[in-house]
Amino acid sequence: MMKTYTTKGYINAILAAVSYGTNPLFALPMYSQGFGVNSVLFYRYLFAVLIYGLWLKLFKRISFKISLKELFILFAFGIIFSLSSVFLFGAFTYIPSGLACTILFAYPLIVALISRIFFKEHLPKTFGLLFVL
Repeated sequence: MMKTYTTKGYINAILAAVSYGTNPLFALPMYSQGFGVNSVLFYRYLFAVLIYGLWLKLFKRISFKISLKELFILFAFGIIFSLSSVFLFGAFTYIPSGLACTILFAYPLIVALISRIFFKEHLPKTFGLLFVL
């Protein structure tokens, strides 16, 4: 059973990376049409929230009810998430989008190395494959 979860985890991670890596394909043409970073992100998240919200409500039947404490936590995480998107999409206007995405996707490697050096966390044997790829 553990193998199934691991496989699903890898598949989900790959699909997430591929789909997130397509951000420049949609942002760059919008920039050329005169849209700014904030407008591109507004429409991106507007449509994402609507589509995902409908999916959760209609197919998964998940309630959106949250407590006041959860609202503050979600607000704080939302600010952090929004800033990461603003900085990434802003980077597309200053450096090549491929370089911006490469820097973005290098962060897990950096976090893993920091965790190993400062917190003595164990790194799996497959971690070395990242340096080969």
